[in-house]
Formats: sequence, structure tokens, C-alpha cells
Amino acid sequence: MQGRRLTAQTHPRQTAAKEAPIRSEYPGNAGTNLRFAPMKFATLVISIVLLTPSLSAKFRETVEASHPLNADGLVTLNSAAGSVEIIGWAKNEIHITATKWAATEEDLANIHVRIEAALEHTSILTEFKKKGRSIFKRLPDGGVDYVVHVPFATTLENVTVDDGDLTITDVKGSVNLTAATGFTRATGLASSANLDNGTGAIVIAFDRIDPTAQISMRTRGACRLTLPPEPEVSIVARAAEATVRCDLPVEVTRSRSNLLEGTLGGGGAALEIRTTNGAITIE
Repeated sequence: MQGRRLTAQTHPRQTAAKEAPIRSEYPGNAGTNLRFAPMKFATLVISIVLLTPSLSAKFRETVEASHPLNADGLVTLNSAAGSVEIIGWAKNEIHITATKWAATEEDLANIHVRIEAALEHTSILTEFKKKGRSIFKRLPDGGVDYVVHVPFATTLENVTVDDGDLTITDVKGSVNLTAATGFTRATGLASSANLDNGTGAIVIAFDRIDPTAQISMRTRGACRLTLPPEPEVSIVARAAEATVRCDLPVEVTRSRSNLLEGTLGGGGAALEIRTTNGAITIE
């Protein structure tokens, strides 16, 4: 089933001010009271607007599509600009809601969502068609926000977001996630996970962990990892220019302020976390 909706917003600035979300939870800052001087507050507001360009886009078009997908099928998604949210559900079906947004109607028409669907594998791709002539061609000013529902046991083979936040909820198959900027949050996981974020923070939580799982997290920002009760994991956590904190009873083999190596429950799943500027928290 497919459908399209096209709308034009006449007051984008008012919409942005009304709808822009402000996060109050940051990795490593739980329970911290934040106070801002007037200049700092202005900087914060500007940052939020810059990180949510879709809110100020004047033109939008929503595309919806549903296709059968095996319970243990594969999904790949490549997004150049815009947020991506992938949610596990109890249907052997993938449902895609893609909201295109752009500054002009012409730009909107040059943004395309390509879907290739089969029972074993569904591929989703954002494509930008350049406009203009010769060397003056430029990419459209806009992007696509995705909300995708997949079977619980789906493998996210390769999900890439160049500019936007990435959220994964209740996907129990293995996940391979790459984000250049923005915030990465993955909760309700159970299998191997590879998360690579260029500059943004990573928050990840497991409901359970396969003892053979391979878990890797890398970013210049902060990382927060929540493990299930009585986990069996081997840990290597290194923060180049920050600290490592673990609230669990690790059997430590090596430790200093920015490094932790050890095991929980005698070891099992392999866990490696590396950050450049951000702190690491394991709980």
C-alpha cells in the first residue's frame, strides 16, 4: 500500500519554534543541574535550530509503503539528510513512512526515495537529483525523515545516516549503524551491534545479550551503555581524552581513569567501546 501527501507550511519559523524538541537527557550528565547565561542560552537555541532543519522546511511530501519481509530478513537504509527511526514489531512486514522536506517545491521534486523490497531483503535509499546547468549544478536543499517498522528479529545490515539523528527500538537481530553527525540511540537490543558515530553521542541498551555477540561502539562524543541483569561480557573501554565509569562489579584486569578492561559474569560477549572526546558510562 502506498500513499502520498503534499503540504506547504506558510509560517515555517513559527512551526520550528513550536515543534522543535529540546533534549534534557545527555550521556554522562544524569542528575546534573544546568544553568545558562543569556549568551549561552542563545547559542543553545541556535544549535537546536541548526540540528533540526526539517522543522523549518516549507514543502513536505509523505510516502508510505508496506511490503512482506521474512521474520529474520535483512534491511539496509541510506539517508543523506534527515532523521531515521526503526522500530521492531510483531508482523512479518516492513512499513515505511518517508517524509520528504525541502525549502522549495523544485527541491522537493528532486529528492527521491528508492525502495527495493523482497522477502529476504529490503533496501531503502535517499537520492538527490542535481539541478542547474554544467558546473553550476547543485543538490536540493532538503532531506527525508524516516519511520520504519520491521519484524523483531530483523538484521539491520547497514543503516547509514549522513546528517540526522538515528533511533533504533526493539530490533533483536544484529545491527550495523553508522552516523556522521547527530545522536544515536539504540534500545531493546539482543544481538551483535556495531555503532559508529562521527561526532554525536551514543546511547545503547540491551534487553539480553547473546554470549557469542560482538559489540562495538566508536565515536568522538560520549557513550552510555546499559547492560541486562547478570551479563556475561568481556569489556575493553577506552576514552582518549575523557573518563570511563562502570557501575557494575567488573573483574578488572587493567584500569585507569580513561581505560577499563575486565569481565562480567566470567566473560562471554565481546564488548569494545572507544571514544575520543566523550566520557564512557557502563551501567
